[in-house]
Amino acid sequence: MKKNGNFKVIVILVLFIVFSLSLSSETKLPTENYSLRCRKQMAATLVHSTATGLSELLKDVSGEQERIKLIQTFVGKIRFYSDNSGYLFVNGYNCVNIAYPLDSNLQGKNLYDHQDIKGKYTFREGAAIARKGGGFLEYYWIFPGTEKEQKKISYIEPIPGTDYWIGAGIYLNDDSE
Repeated sequence: MKKNGNFKVIVILVLFIVFSLSLSSETKLPTENYSLRCRKQMAATLVHSTATGLSELLKDVSGEQERIKLIQTFVGKIRFYSDNSGYLFVNGYNCVNIAYPLDSNLQGKNLYDHQDIKGKYTFREGAAIARKGGGFLEYYWIFPGTEKEQKKISYIEPIPGTDYWIGAGIYLNDDSE
């Protein structure tokens, strides 16, 4: 029962952070560079909070499949930014996708050899950044609701006490660069 209570508290905390940050992103900002910095900070804050929450939740879960299911459930419905293009994703250090809420067919796939349209090994680089404690990665990824890869910057961080890393990003267009 205590684990269920902790889960609810952490979910409420993460949702509060997402809601608060979404409200602040609705405010018109004076320059696009300032707006991009704010959105990057929002992604980093959300990723860090969620990584910390997941770390606590996963401490008492021993089976790998149970851990994966908990992660998928936890991040599955979280969306942010006014157009709902923001989402969280989780991968293993081995580059196997754990949670990708926009396409469950990607979950469980080894993405070690995946390259974006510019030839970048996105998941290898993401794992390397997470191993160093976290940071930003720029790459191309399919924009939700389209078939087109668009430039994106994601903040990536390890989930402490696990073999997983979590990220969230910002799709860029000519106006935000």
